[in-house]
Amino acid sequence: MRTGDSGQPGPGAAHNIAQPGSIVENQAYEIHHHNRHFHITPEDTAEQRYIVGRRYLEAGSPRRAEELISEAIRRRHDQAEVQFHWLLAMFSKRSFRDLGEDERDRLRAAMLTFDFYDPEDRYTDALQALGLLIQHLLDGATGDAVAAEAALHELDEDLLDKISYHLVDVLAGVTAQRLWERTLERARGARFANERTARARVYFEPTPAMPRRGAPAAGYEAPEGHPAEVAGVAVCALAVSILGWLTLSGGSPWGVAALMVLLVAGAVLGRDLFGWMYRADRVSLNERRHHGNGFAEDGSRDGKGFVSQLRHSMNFYYARHRPADVSAQEWLDLTAGVRQRLREELAETFREQRTCAESLHWLIRYHAIEDKRSFEAGTFHDLGAASRPDWRAALRFLGALAVAVAAAVVLFRASSLAGQLVLLVVLVSGCLAVSVGYRLYRARRSAADDEAEAAALLDRRRQEFERWKQTISDQMPTEQEMETWLLSDITVLIGKVLEEAKWKRCEVVSNAVIRQPGPGWRRGRVDDGPWRYSKYQLRIYLVTVDGVREVTADLDFRTGEIGKVSRENFQLDSITSVKVIEEVNGGRVLAVMLNNGEPREIRVAEGVIAAEAVGSEADDGLGDGETTQAPPDPDLVKLVRLNLDATGFDHALRLLEGIGADGKGWIRRHARA
Repeated sequence: MRTGDSGQPGPGAAHNIAQPGSIVENQAYEIHHHNRHFHITPEDTAEQRYIVGRRYLEAGSPRRAEELISEAIRRRHDQAEVQFHWLLAMFSKRSFRDLGEDERDRLRAAMLTFDFYDPEDRYTDALQALGLLIQHLLDGATGDAVAAEAALHELDEDLLDKISYHLVDVLAGVTAQRLWERTLERARGARFANERTARARVYFEPTPAMPRRGAPAAGYEAPEGHPAEVAGVAVCALAVSILGWLTLSGGSPWGVAALMVLLVAGAVLGRDLFGWMYRADRVSLNERRHHGNGFAEDGSRDGKGFVSQLRHSMNFYYARHRPADVSAQEWLDLTAGVRQRLREELAETFREQRTCAESLHWLIRYHAIEDKRSFEAGTFHDLGAASRPDWRAALRFLGALAVAVAAAVVLFRASSLAGQLVLLVVLVSGCLAVSVGYRLYRARRSAADDEAEAAALLDRRRQEFERWKQTISDQMPTEQEMETWLLSDITVLIGKVLEEAKWKRCEVVSNAVIRQPGPGWRRGRVDDGPWRYSKYQLRIYLVTVDGVREVTADLDFRTGEIGKVSRENFQLDSITSVKVIEEVNGGRVLAVMLNNGEPREIRVAEGVIAAEAVGSEADDGLGDGETTQAPPDPDLVKLVRLNLDATGFDHALRLLEGIGADGKGWIRRHARA
């Protein structure tokens, strides 16, 4: 899920605005959706085990489903509906030839119970139809196949859909073209159903990071207490005290009155002057923040650093969400400072929190949209209150200034020579004291304003966070929907291949599909569920009496778009060997050796174990030549099995191994199996 990096361009530079998450090589970017959809405990009832098993079946993990449903049946939760779904799990993603002798014995035993279920139950009708099909598969009676097909078409639509879905590899060699055409038509309708293009991508959305109070932006600093400034303030304070003592002790009513008026007018002047100056400085500060200050970004420009990923994501979202009639280049140049400030804040706030950049995409997108709206509303450049005061404040300031000057003149004339000298000292040192006082006032007020703005911003971000979380929750597709969309893609692709080859479905003796991760994939899963990928590379093997056709297609699961499709034909005796490479991290690679070339390596499943947990070495206190091996983690082993089950690996492996072992003789053996 990590992104390529564009760098931070200057005005007029080219910007890379590729989508976040676009990558060249595969990398294990993982998303976990924490829900209890597949959760099971030893204390759960037989009915609950059946329910979870059925969920696994709908999600494309039939082997795990068969385990749980079988356990529910052993615990006497035995109904026609339960038996029906057990049969679906038994046959799903494999052919009848894949069943072992013990599994066939279980089928024979199950068929003996079908007549004891409620005859009014629609699932009993489904069991009877499947019983005819199973009897044909076990005994090879041609009449049973015709009767089975007729019985299947009498079932309710939803039950026939389930049978067509899960028994696709079984029905291919038994039923006629009619059922395949129905399955293909249903797949075309289900492929983009339930708003797939809008909702499928939500499954791969990272869990949004909770907003935090941002790191404070650089602002105005308080005076540092320079000796000259401290001395100047002290002299001013001392001079004011002496002036007041001399004036009061002089006994001049005019002098005392002038001093009082001067102090009041000075306070009014100071308040208005400080406010005026602060508004101007605040605008200047906002402009510097708005336009940037040449912040030297850390993080490499190869797109792997946290800051580089933030930069790339901001370029993408700001280029996407821009005002009308403004080009992406112009908008990126105009918002360079805004993005820089946001990037600094996020990097400072989240870098040490083990937060991935993608979990902040919602926040970056929010700011991009807000800045676009601000520009369209004409407030994007509104950086604070105007520096020029209104006319009332101007009149008040001028009036106070005139009163202060007049009071100073009266006080000067009413004072003694010593008082006049002290008054001059007050005026001179007061300039320095006012400067120090203003900088202290500016720093405190700026910090208070920043705090208020940060609190308001955090509140808006929290509202957006809750809105986005709810959006993800509302649009999150179910496991059944994800599996249905993927199977529909595969079915439509097979239909396209058959149409181009001018084959009927019944001419395909057997087929296998491997769902391997495609280039640039992302993956996600629910708790205890299999991985699902945003991009797949589908490998379809269609076996006919003339040979094997291998079809490879790239699928963007989020959009349902099938990209590049390649085809290759080879004879049944071209496969010389098949080997499975089991990687330390749980990944699986299928190596198919042909007699006319290098082995084909097909990555069936990515690893499920964290990279840092693989191959780590530590001093365990063993002597030379001694080794130790930790027992496999049961949860990881289960996840590996779930993933392989979901890919269709087992059936494909048996198919290719059988062809590799028997060549053309496999067709005859398959017909007898």
